Amino acid sequence: MVFRHTLEKVRNSINAKIIFVVFALSGAVTIIITGFQLFWDYHEELREIDHNVQLVESTFKGGVEEALWNFDITMLRVQTSGILNIPGFRQVFISSWMEGDSGKLIHSGGRRTEGKYLVRKIDLSHAGPESPGPVRIGQLELHIDLTGVYIRLWKKAGIILLTQFLKTLMVSGLVLYALNRILTRHLLAAQRHLIEQAEQASEYTPLKLPRDPSWNDEIKSLEDSINRMQSLVRERYEALAELNETLERKVVERTKLIAEQQEKLQFASKMLALGEMAGGIAHEINSPLTVISLLSHDSLRIAEKLKNERLRSSMARVLQTVDKIGRITSSLRGFASEASQEGMALAKVSTIINDAVFLGSMRGAGSDTPIQVEPYTDVEVYCRASVVSQVLLGLIYNAINAVAGQPERWISIEVEFDPKNVRISVSDSSRCLPDELVKKMFLPLAAHDFGKTSNLGLNTFSNIINDNGGTLSYDCARQYTRFIVELSRPST
Repeated sequence: MVFRHTLEKVRNSINAKIIFVVFALSGAVTIIITGFQLFWDYHEELREIDHNVQLVESTFKGGVEEALWNFDITMLRVQTSGILNIPGFRQVFISSWMEGDSGKLIHSGGRRTEGKYLVRKIDLSHAGPESPGPVRIGQLELHIDLTGVYIRLWKKAGIILLTQFLKTLMVSGLVLYALNRILTRHLLAAQRHLIEQAEQASEYTPLKLPRDPSWNDEIKSLEDSINRMQSLVRERYEALAELNETLERKVVERTKLIAEQQEKLQFASKMLALGEMAGGIAHEINSPLTVISLLSHDSLRIAEKLKNERLRSSMARVLQTVDKIGRITSSLRGFASEASQEGMALAKVSTIINDAVFLGSMRGAGSDTPIQVEPYTDVEVYCRASVVSQVLLGLIYNAINAVAGQPERWISIEVEFDPKNVRISVSDSSRCLPDELVKKMFLPLAAHDFGKTSNLGLNTFSNIINDNGGTLSYDCARQYTRFIVELSRPST
C-alpha cells in the first residue's frame, strides 16, 4: 500500500511528466534519425555489393567465358574459387546456353545460402573468328548473402539507440535537477506552507520562499499572490468565526429537542392513522360477522336436529373462526383510541398485555415464533393503557424480527411487581447486543441495525413510557435480549 501510494505520487508529479515528455520526444527523434541512418547505410551496402559484382565482371568474366567455351572444368573451378573469396559471395552457378544446352548447369560452387540473399546474373559470350559478333554461350549466377549486412545494421542501430538513451538519461537528470532548483522545490514549499496554515488557523505566517528576493519572476508573483490570498482568507475567517460560534451553540441546544419532537410527531401521526383505520375495519367487520354468527348458530341447531355430524362439525368450526375474528376486532377497537385524547387512569396489567399479545401472536404464528406469557398476578398501574399496549406490541414485533431465521425461536413476557412499581419484560431468544450498540439504541432519530431487527421506534417507545411516568430499559443479565417496561402502581 505504501509503495503504491509512493508510485502514484511520483507518477502524478510535474517532474515525472516533464521527464516523460523529454524521453518521449527524444525517443521519437532518435528513432527517426536512426531510421534514416539505417536506410542510408543499407543502400551503401547495396552499392558495395554492386561494386563487387562489377569487379567480378571486370576480373573473372573473361576467364569464365574462356573456360566455358573450352569446357575446361578445372579452370571453371579456379574462377569460381576466386569469386567466392570476395566478401559476401556464397554460391556461384555457371550454366551453358550453347547449342543444345538451353541453360544446362555446368558447374556450381560455394555453400547453400540461408536466409536473405541477393541474386545477380551476368551473361557470358564468346566472339569467334568466324562469327560476326559476340555470341551468348552461358550465364554466371551469383548468390550474395545479406546476413552480414543485417547484422551490421542491427549492431549500428543498437549502438545508436544505446548512446542516445544514455545521452537522454544524462540530459533528463540535468533538466530534473535544474527544474527542482528553479521551480519544483518552491512549489512544494508553498504547498507545505498552505497545509501548515490550514492546520493552524489561529496563526498567520506569510510565505517566504528560500530564494533571492530580488528575482522578480513568476515564482515571486506566485509567492505574493499566496500571501494576499492568505491575508484575505484570514480576514474572512475572523469575520465568520464569531457567527459560526453563535450558530453552533444554538444548533446544539435545539437539535435534541427538534429530533425528539419530530419523531414523536411522526409516531403520533402514524398511530392516529392506524387507530382510525383499525376502528373502521373493526366496525365494518362486526356487522357481517354478526349475521354469520346468527346463521351459523341456526345451522348448528338444524344439524343437531337432523343428527348430521358432518354439518354440525363444520358449523362448530365456523363459529370458532367467528369468535377468533371477534377477538381480533375487539383488540383493534382497543388500539383505535387516540393517545392524545386518553388521560392517565388506572388500568389492569392484563388489559395492557392481552391485546398486545393477541395481535402479536397473529404475526408470530406466521414465522413459527411462539409467545409465552408467564403466570402473573393481575395488578393495576397508573398510565394511558392504549399507548402502553402499543409500545408493548412494538417490542413484540421487534422480538419477532430479531429471532427470524434462528434455530431457536421464542418470546417470553413476564410480570414482576413491588409495592411501588410493576415491571413488564419482553424477552426473546436472540443473544445480547454489543455494548456500543446498546449505548445508541435509545438515541433520537437513530436507525440502528441489530442483526435483522430494525429498532427505529425505541426512542419513541422510551418517550411514551416516560410520559406515562415510567421507564423503558434494556437488560442483558440473562444473556438474552430483554426489554423492561416499568410503570408506577397507584399509591395506597
